[in-house]
Amino acid sequence: MTGARLRAAAGVGVLGIALAGVAACGQESSSEATSVATPLPRTTTTMTAPEDPASTTTPSSTTTTGEAVDAAALTRRIGAAVDTAGSAEVDVRVGEGSIAARAQGPEDLRTGDREMELTANGRTSTYRCVDDACFAQGADRWTRIDLDASGTEQRAVALQVRLTSAERHLTAMLTATRGAGRQGREDVDGVSTTRYSLTADVDEALRVLGLPEGMDLGEGLVYDVWLDDEDRPRRISFRVGQAPGSLDLRDWGRAVDLSRPST
Repeated sequence: MTGARLRAAAGVGVLGIALAGVAACGQESSSEATSVATPLPRTTTTMTAPEDPASTTTPSSTTTTGEAVDAAALTRRIGAAVDTAGSAEVDVRVGEGSIAARAQGPEDLRTGDREMELTANGRTSTYRCVDDACFAQGADRWTRIDLDASGTEQRAVALQVRLTSAERHLTAMLTATRGAGRQGREDVDGVSTTRYSLTADVDEALRVLGLPEGMDLGEGLVYDVWLDDEDRPRRISFRVGQAPGSLDLRDWGRAVDLSRPST
């Protein structure tokens, strides 16, 4: 990925830059040296919300996010449903028009293991993460992605990998939520769901996503989430800065059996 490509994306918001860069980097020459660094600490995520009473919205009132519900109880229900199902087919979209990007693939939502096909800037590439090690597929081999790089472009790639993880977005949503409201029943891809709007602590969400604290996110951070009758998210939408984003999750419980590729 060249500096010019990264600069060209600078106006689309951090999330848009991140997604666009993964596809560009996957096209680089396979002769480029492999960069290996200490991976991000691995955790098996338990999708639970904080017990802080301050995160609970008193039920029976109405807000701009809908009929107020107990935010802590709601996020605990979502976390338990995700833990039970374990994995899903994920479709991540971000940006609009010429800066739109899309990442698709299976993901273990407890460990973050995944293989994603990402399309951005007219390019398509594949990356795989297993046991905290991530790899980009080149023309004739896989190249390990340096998740702890100091260079600007390499750090951008590491950020891109983090931001295309549904597990990370789910963790950010569940841990950062401070208020919630019920919007009503809606269908998502033929599945009957209940839509909720969740107001989130911006700095906490940024911390989980691996983004710098204090970023200007405009009016704050609101997640809209559509839950099926088993409390599993079928769709999540959000906006980070100027970049709108969404996650669609389907085929819950599908097997995700990935191994580290040879480099």
